[in-house]
Amino acid sequence: MKNGTCGIYCILNKVNGKLYIGQSHNIEKRWKTEVNGHRINSHLKSAFKKYGIDKFLFFIVESCNPEDLNYKEKF
Repeated sequence: MKNGTCGIYCILNKVNGKLYIGQSHNIEKRWKTEVNGHRINSHLKSAFKKYGIDKFLFFIVESCNPEDLNYKEKF
């Protein structure tokens, strides 16, 4: 897909079970920026450093239209 998947994603800490739910117009690109430390949530950055990136599972929860992102993320 040229512009990537628009929708809701989840980052799961496999060690403690904590979840981060986010939204993006291009989920694949967002994951790459999270992993590389660009435009990253400070809590995620700390967790990646503490546990190691290999202790996290990233997956798409739901694809949706851009206008539905805020509603879907809250849901």
